[in-house]
Amino acid sequence: MTIDLVISDMDGTLLTDDHTITDENLEAIALLKTKSIPFIIATGRPYQLVKAYINNYGLNTLFILNNGAEIYDAKTDKVLYEATLKDTVVEKILTYAKDNKLDRLIYTHDAIYSNDSARKRQFEQWNQVLDEKSKIIVKDIAAYPKGTPVNKLMLVEEDPVAYQTFKETIKTMGDFEVVSSKSTFIDINPKNVTKGNALKKWLKQSNDVPKNMLALGDQENDLSLLRVAHKKVAMKNAVQPLKDIADFITDSNNNSGVAKGIYHYFKK
Repeated sequence: MTIDLVISDMDGTLLTDDHTITDENLEAIALLKTKSIPFIIATGRPYQLVKAYINNYGLNTLFILNNGAEIYDAKTDKVLYEATLKDTVVEKILTYAKDNKLDRLIYTHDAIYSNDSARKRQFEQWNQVLDEKSKIIVKDIAAYPKGTPVNKLMLVEEDPVAYQTFKETIKTMGDFEVVSSKSTFIDINPKNVTKGNALKKWLKQSNDVPKNMLALGDQENDLSLLRVAHKKVAMKNAVQPLKDIADFITDSNNNSGVAKGIYHYFKK
C-alpha cells in the first residue's frame, strides 16, 4: 500500500510536552514534501493556538481545527469550512460550568475568551515571548460578545472523578458532541463535528482524493480521524481505545513518535 496523505494530531502527538516540534519530526515532514505527499494537521486547538506553529515552523498546510469545527488553509489564509454551536447551547453550557466552578473557554476564530483560569494565564505568558503576528488574542470571558459564532467550548476539571461526572452530565444536556482532548479537558462541539467528519468533508471537496491515508493521534478526539484513515498509528502515550484500533503503535510524543510512525511506512 502506497501512502498518499499523512494527517497528524498536535498535542500529545506532533508536539512534545513542552509544546515544541522535534528536529526528527520536522525532518520526517520534510521527507514527505520531497515525495509530494501532503502532511496536514487535525487538532482540537483553535486558530489562535496554531498561528505560532505556522509562522515559526513553516507549517503552511491544511489545518482541521477545533476538533473539526473549522477547516483552515494556512497557505491562502482562508477558512474553508466552519461549524458553530447554537447560542442556546453556549449559554446553557457556560451557565452550568460557572455554577459548578469549572474553568471555561470559548473558542472562536478571532479570539479565545476565558475566565481567570490557568489556561488563560498560560496563554498570556506565552504572549510575552511570541512575535506580534503569533500572539494569542485572549480576552476575559465577560468581554465575549453574545451571538459571536463559537466553534468550540472547552471546560477544564483537574480532579479525575469530578471530571468524569461532569463529562457524563454534559452529554445529557443537549444535542452536541462531547469529547476529551486531554485527561482534564472537556470539549463541546456542534453535532456531528469530529476530526474524521471534517476530513471526509475536505476529501469530498478535494480534486485529488487520496486513496491511502496515514493518521496519527493519542486522544479520544482522534478516534474518528484514525477510523477514516487506511493506516492508523497510535502514540505510545495514547489512550487505550486508540491503541486497540491501531495498525502500529509508535514511540511517545516526547521521543519523535510522529517521525517514527512515518518512517515505519517510508524509508528515510
